[in-house]
Amino acid sequence: MALTPVEERLHRVTKLPNKSVLLLKEGVSLESYLSRSLDDAMAQTVADRLNLADEFLAMAHALMRSRTDLSRPAVARYYYAMYHAMRAASFQFFNGDDFDDHTALSTKGVPSDYPAAALASNDLKNARLLRNEADYEQYPSNRTYFKAEARTLRPVATSFVAAARAYVTSKGNPYS
Repeated sequence: MALTPVEERLHRVTKLPNKSVLLLKEGVSLESYLSRSLDDAMAQTVADRLNLADEFLAMAHALMRSRTDLSRPAVARYYYAMYHAMRAASFQFFNGDDFDDHTALSTKGVPSDYPAAALASNDLKNARLLRNEADYEQYPSNRTYFKAEARTLRPVATSFVAAARAYVTSKGNPYS
């Protein structure tokens, strides 16, 4: 059966379940409402998530400069800077947000063409484990441990966020 290109598309429409039709309608509605293509809106959301990563990085730096010891929350902010940076890179690569789960992001969400992907995955996983320790564990109670860990994490998180932005930019995102 030889179909014209228009008939091929109409034939596909006849096979759509209701949920798919609703999603297609939402896509058309989004483009109309935003007065831009869905691809452009997605690129903007990637850049906005990178900006959020920068905000978390700035918060962590400010916490480290505090006169009181705020190294535990600084560890968490450094991790979340890395988390949001990788979610941006993942969204850019996969064209969707399939890896918001923290463990899945570090194991499956790092793009296959990401520079030093295995190292980035490992850095993200280690930062998450440290964040969990800083947020949930009462020991070690010695404050110097988390202060040292936060100081170690600072350059890792800073370069991690910069690398994610460079990756997204290399993919042609006009907003990054």
